Amino acid sequence: MSDWIKDTLYDNGVMKNKQNIKNQQKLEDLEYLQSSRRAFVFLSYKPKNF
Repeated sequence: MSDWIKDTLYDNGVMKNKQNIKNQQKLEDLEYLQSSRRAFVFLSYKPKNF
């Protein structure tokens, strides 16, 4: 692997993140929860197509 790729991963292969979560499943769960919350907020404003 390239050096820059090694700098972006923890030792177990999980991408480094702001929450310092090193467990892949916990990181996936958090990302799913955050994106679904943002989608809910976005859709609650009833966007209009122009």
